[in-house]
Amino acid sequence: VAAISIARRSLLLRARGVLLMRASVLALFVLWSATQLDGYSWDYDEGVHVYIAWHAQQGYPLYAQTFLPYPPALIIALVAAFDLFGATVFVARLVAVLFAAVGLLGVMLAARHLAPTTLPSPRNEASARGESQPWAVVAELAAAALLVLTPSFYQWSRVLFWFLKIPGRRLRDFASLMAWERVSKIPQKTC
Repeated sequence: VAAISIARRSLLLRARGVLLMRASVLALFVLWSATQLDGYSWDYDEGVHVYIAWHAQQGYPLYAQTFLPYPPALIIALVAAFDLFGATVFVARLVAVLFAAVGLLGVMLAARHLAPTTLPSPRNEASARGESQPWAVVAELAAAALLVLTPSFYQWSRVLFWFLKIPGRRLRDFASLMAWERVSKIPQKTC
């Protein structure tokens, strides 16, 4: 019983460490990105979306008095942010950064899922049994670093576009696929 308790505590500490690492990476990304939101956008859509969100915040109904050719998820997020922090371009771009942070989290989780749990080593018995997953943490950090340092991610994660919600849908699809893969590996009882 004591060995089980120690093992559970060890798993909880590792899980907390991984959650703390993810939260730190996301917080650093959001804080660093928030310092890079000045300057004008080179694209027409950003101003249009901010203006549509501002109109919606003022009470004009979407799809009636306010033209919107897309689903309203981004505009709803913008209106909520405008209600909390004020209707500014900085706030709108910060919403874009938060959408990008969700995408970054998805990339980190995908890297963790795809990383090898162990590397074969005759000296590492715990790793051979799959008890430790240090490569998953390395994969998460490497994937996050590579994505953040990609010039197009740096450029487009700070601009407000309607297609920001698309990575969220892809993340949902990928998470469903990972969950299905995990469940399909569980041995099924047969009668």
